[in-house]
Amino acid sequence: MTVPLELTQLVSDFDPARGASRPRIMVAGEFSSGKTRLVNALLGEDLLPSAVTSTSLPPIWITHGEGRPECIGTDGRARSFDSVLALVDHVLGGDLEAIHHCRIPHHSPVLLHFDLIDTPGNSDPNIPAACWERIVGHADMILWCSNVVQAWRQSEKSAWLAIPAEVAAQSHLVLS
Repeated sequence: MTVPLELTQLVSDFDPARGASRPRIMVAGEFSSGKTRLVNALLGEDLLPSAVTSTSLPPIWITHGEGRPECIGTDGRARSFDSVLALVDHVLGGDLEAIHHCRIPHHSPVLLHFDLIDTPGNSDPNIPAACWERIVGHADMILWCSNVVQAWRQSEKSAWLAIPAEVAAQSHLVLS
């Protein structure tokens, strides 16, 4: 898969002043809005599970590279796993409030240009809002996915208002 020209242009003016080597693009929105499907499409494979109902995963930070996937707890401790499937099995049965995010190294060429952060749906009553809110501070840009049939609902507007202005200014709405 090649990086869409438009997305490449969006990140071409990235200023690494925040300390990151590549822009960090957070994919956010309500559950079942196409977030994980967009991430998988950008990667060129179905790396992460997606479903019509919530998958109850914490934020998943995907970077270019080799290595084992890991979960980073809110206490800063990391736990490594032998595979993405093992990581997913662990977090599906775990305490989402104790997990800050998971990190998955991946070989996709698109990740040479930017990191991707897949987030849980902000409107899912089974997932604490803190699960996605705590990763916002790590994002340089947000791709907000909204279902075209019910685009930009009040709950989305409310969540959007909590996003720092400097990140919101670099962000885009994706209708799915």
